[in-house]
Amino acid sequence: MNRPVFILLIIVLLSTVVQADVPPDPGFVRQSIALALETDQDLKDHRFFLVSAISLDEVKLRQGERTFVGAEGHAGAARVVRL
Repeated sequence: MNRPVFILLIIVLLSTVVQADVPPDPGFVRQSIALALETDQDLKDHRFFLVSAISLDEVKLRQGERTFVGAEGHAGAARVVRL
């Protein structure tokens, strides 16, 4: 009898710590800007990835070309990424 109550208590306590994707305050808007990547070196032996909490996307970089990584498809937990 005590075990289910204990588990329920743990779930309730953990759920109070969970953070959500909160919209901006009234009068403000969230701006999304495309990331522009450009290199003058030959990096064909390397692979680059955008890593977020829920996804992994490969980014192709070519010498002398500009690569744009847009914000579309990167919402919620996938909004914050590392290259």
